[in-house]
Amino acid sequence: MYNFISKSEQDTITFAKDFAKDLKKGDIIVLTGELRISEKLNLHKVF
Repeated sequence: MYNFISKSEQDTITFAKDFAKDLKKGDIIVLTGELRISEKLNLHKVF
């Protein structure tokens, strides 16, 4: 389990790229918590 708090968009992108390296086919990702409008990130940019 990962617990990640981002302080910037670049922090989120860097974390996502590193996190994605450990994923295998069939893995399930669950995101929880609040996401304010100003913090939304287009995940297609990351992957």
